[in-house]
Amino acid sequence: MSANFKYNISYKVRMDHLERHKTMSSATGFPVLVFGWFTLPNLVSPNEEARKFFLNIHTWLSYALIATIAVHIAAALSPFYSEG
Repeated sequence: MSANFKYNISYKVRMDHLERHKTMSSATGFPVLVFGWFTLPNLVSPNEEARKFFLNIHTWLSYALIATIAVHIAAALSPFYSEG
């Protein structure tokens, strides 16, 4: 796998995470400030059902990220602990 492909996937995952976070904040009714300079417009209107949905997605994506990091660490350490 090329480094450019890995970078593009990593960038896409981070941008998706930010987009979901922004959508979840919009559904809760909280404004999203960018470095205190300006406020991003809401992507969805405040809605409790949408907030719960995006919170659930956010939670599971966090678990997936943690699992990916754990597998990456295990793969990086496997040459040191493999027999042979």
